[in-house]
Formats: sequence, C-alpha cells, structure tokens
Amino acid sequence: MSLPVITKISVLNLLNQRRFLIEWDLPPVTADAPITERFDVVAGTVQSPYSGSLTAFDLPFTYSLNANNLLVFNQGILERKLVDYVESDNNTITFLSPTTAGDKVSFVKMDVPIIDGFYVYRSTSPYSGFTKIATVARGTQQYINQVPFTFGVTYFFKVTQFKGTDESDIISTGAISDSTFKSFEEQPLPVQALSTDFVYNEPSGGLKNGVNTIFTTSHVYRAGTLNVYVNGAKQTKGTDFIERSDQTSYQLLTIVPITADDIITEYIKVGF
Repeated sequence: MSLPVITKISVLNLLNQRRFLIEWDLPPVTADAPITERFDVVAGTVQSPYSGSLTAFDLPFTYSLNANNLLVFNQGILERKLVDYVESDNNTITFLSPTTAGDKVSFVKMDVPIIDGFYVYRSTSPYSGFTKIATVARGTQQYINQVPFTFGVTYFFKVTQFKGTDESDIISTGAISDSTFKSFEEQPLPVQALSTDFVYNEPSGGLKNGVNTIFTTSHVYRAGTLNVYVNGAKQTKGTDFIERSDQTSYQLLTIVPITADDIITEYIKVGF
C-alpha cells in the first residue's frame, strides 16, 4: 500500500490550547491497478439504471463505501469525494451541485485494497523516531493532534493506511518527499477568545419534524471541520452526514430527526 499525502498542517487555538490540524489526501490509484467496472453516461440522458437526474447517478455495479476504489470524472476532471459528491449507497453517487445536461460523466471502479483506516505518526526528525499518536477510521482525512507539543520545536508528521495487520510503509526507504512529509514550526499566535474561532455545543437550526434532514449553523464553518452530534452520538462524516457547499448547512443521511432529538454541532469558523 502506498502512503497517503499530507496536504496541510496548521495550528489551531481550540479551547485556549494550541493543536495541530493535519489533513491528507488518499494516494492516487496507480496506473497498474486494473479497472474492474466502468460506466459512462451523458448527464440528463436516461441510461439504465441511470434515470437522467442531474444529481443522483445509479450505477450498474456496486462498490465498497469509503474504500477509495471508485473514481468519478465529470468532463474528464476527477471529482472530489465529500467536496463534489457523496457515496449515497454502494451503487449510487450523488453530486452536491447539479451537473449540467450534456456533461460526460464517468465512473471507474478500480481493483485496489479496501482499507480499514489510517495511522498518524509524529517525530522531531524527518527520517526516524516516528511514534504513532492516533488511529483514524476510513472516510476521515483529517486529525486534530491532541498530543502536547513544545513551543519552537519542529515536528514531522506521517500518515499511513492499514487493513488488518497490513500497513503502508512507516519509514520511507529513499529520500523524503516534500509531498509526503510536511513540517510546521510553531509561531506565536495572537491571543484569541474561544468564541472567536471555535464554536462548540451549538444547537442546529432547522425543523425537526420527521421529514427535514437539512440543518444550519449560525456561522460559516471552515470546510472539513464540522462535527455533528445527535442525542450525544457523534455522526460519521460522509456516512451519517455531509457538509453542504454553502458551509452554513449540512445534511443528515441516516437519521430524520423529530422534535425530541437533540442536535448540536462544533466547528471552526471561516477565517481561523
């Protein structure tokens, strides 16, 4: 298995404590991974089982949810899961913004391993001494580092993927690639009150009537930072809910709340 690629490391000020936010992309499917299924359609044109919808595309094959084995293209451009589309079930893709009638949309199922999740490692050296600090379930591609760190020290992070006892390489055998390893030396942050950057325990706006599934936040949230809790249970992003493109709302996928349900959110506001 190849290494996920860390795309961003930033410092947050959460609950008046500094934390690293680590974000990564899944490794691209290699050219030698065989294609097992392919479905090409023209948006808006019925092609069984596709109904002609501009948002929901039913496929003639099934794939494994959150397994990184399905590629989605629109007009030849690779779409991003949870940003451009969601996997509604194991044979339906739903675009978060409608496609345009006439667009050429392709779905390619690849023969790649289905992973269980990711391990996050940290070190003060780019070449050795990595210690595992977190296990992250598949379907999530970020982690807020809860491990204390020392001001002024440069830290190096690495993210691997695993399935059972099989894990992608923990230490690279060749030169370290800047696209794989990213370091961040902490700089003094402006003093900020908690309420100005991190919103927590916020009741969601929206009707809880047994029909509505779209709810709102009181501020614009930073994409990828929204957490949702229903009756105290944390919902899984991409499976139980999705962030919407306006970044002031989200949609529940597995629960249709009623009046008695308690829904709260936490997130980082845009600009922080």
